[in-house]
Amino acid sequence: MRRQQQIPVSDEHRNNPDRRALLKDSEGTLQRLRNISLFKNLTDFQLKEMAGICAKKSYASQKKIYSIGEESKDMFILIKGKISITFNTGAEVQSISPTGTVGEMGVFTGEPRSASVIANTDCIALIFSKVELFKLFRKDTELWVKILMNTIKTLSQKLRKDNEVIEELMFKVRTLEIL
Repeated sequence: MRRQQQIPVSDEHRNNPDRRALLKDSEGTLQRLRNISLFKNLTDFQLKEMAGICAKKSYASQKKIYSIGEESKDMFILIKGKISITFNTGAEVQSISPTGTVGEMGVFTGEPRSASVIANTDCIALIFSKVELFKLFRKDTELWVKILMNTIKTLSQKLRKDNEVIEELMFKVRTLEIL
């Protein structure tokens, strides 16, 4: 059996009352994490490690959560509410519902935010700091591989949907050119 090690948690997250509430309801938090595709195939121990580094954060409706070009310091999983993903024009390109992940691309690539994120409704999210994630990944490489594989699957699904939209738009443009 593996010995449980404590992952250093930043003071900002440690003293966050929402984080302490998550730890008090650890079984509820673990159940939420089990239902999220990013955490598929994680053991209970690994889920507890992930729960130990996350913080719960609330966002008011219409609050801008991320802006294009910002440094990717964290990622989050939407627990309650609905958010919009937008680009420079402000047009919504995607809507995210509970259990959806946001910011994983920038966290894993080191690139700045590629889109803006706005809360459509009052929202609750589980925040994972990039620094704390990578500390945990260095300690548990099996966890790292599982999370990366799940992230690749999630991003592939998003890309597949985007390709379908592009194909549909190209068809419409070609149809208009014929007319």
